[in-house]
Amino acid sequence: MDRLLEGPGVEQVGQPSGADTLYTEVESVPLPSGRATLLLPMQRLERRQRGALQPYAPRVRLDAAAAVNAWLRREVTALGSAHDAP
Repeated sequence: MDRLLEGPGVEQVGQPSGADTLYTEVESVPLPSGRATLLLPMQRLERRQRGALQPYAPRVRLDAAAAVNAWLRREVTALGSAHDAP
């Protein structure tokens, strides 16, 4: 979401995103006993505006698929009308 929302005209709608850490890659190492797995952070995001464990909240909150579809139809119709205007 961090990179996606930087794009022109990209907007999040629907529900809040999941919260994540600053680590983008994690290595999974099974321990010799087979009873546990060690997770090692391998790559960390730097200078990210959003902090660790903070979700993105959409400007337009929609909780059902039908509501998302109706909103999208209205937006697409409005875009089409704007392009048709002289």
